[in-house]
Amino acid sequence: TDSTSGSKSFPNNSPSAGSMQITDIIASHAFNVTVPVSDPDDGSSELDSCNWRFEAGSDTYTESTTPSSGECHFGNFSDAINGFDVGENIDIELEVTDIHGASSSSTGSASIQNREPVFSDPIPPNTSIVADEQVETSVLVNDVEDENLHVDFFNSENVQLISKDSARSERRGTMEWENLQVGSVYEWYVKVSDGYSKV
Repeated sequence: TDSTSGSKSFPNNSPSAGSMQITDIIASHAFNVTVPVSDPDDGSSELDSCNWRFEAGSDTYTESTTPSSGECHFGNFSDAINGFDVGENIDIELEVTDIHGASSSSTGSASIQNREPVFSDPIPPNTSIVADEQVETSVLVNDVEDENLHVDFFNSENVQLISKDSARSERRGTMEWENLQVGSVYEWYVKVSDGYSKV
C-alpha cells in the first residue's frame, strides 16, 4: 500500500485598526478614545489585546485593555494621571494584537480640555447710583466642571483690587464695598478664575 504524509500551515492575517475617535467628557478634565478593530481571519474573535501609549513631552503612560464589540476603548484619560496636564498636546498610539501575536496600529492626538467659567447677573448693575456708604456687590458664577471659582472685584476707575471671594458653580461671589459716597456712581468689574483660565 502506498501512503503519503505531509503538513500544511495556514497563514495568519494581521488585525486591522481604524481611525482614532476622541470624545471629550463634558464636566470633567478628561476624554475617551475609541478605535474600531477587526481581524480578517475570524471577525473579532481572534483579537487579543489593546495596548495603549500616551505621551506628552517626557511623560509616558501605558495600559492594556481588552477588545470588546469590535472596538478598543480607553475611558476617562484625565489630568489625574501623573505628568499629564490640561491643555497640553498628548500623542496617542494604539497597538491591537491577535491571539497569534500579529498586530496593527492606529495613532492620534488629543488634549485635556478645560471650559472657561462664566459669570452673569451683577448686583447692583454697574454704574448704579449709590444709596449707602456700604454696598454688597455680587455676580452669579458658573463652571461646567463644578470647580471652586476665585472671584476678584476691581474698581474700574483706578483698576485696583477691592476684594476677593470664592464660590462654587451656580452660586454668587460677593464683596462688601465700603466708604462710598452716597449719590455717586461707581464702576466695577470682576475676574473669575477656575485655576486654569481667567475671564
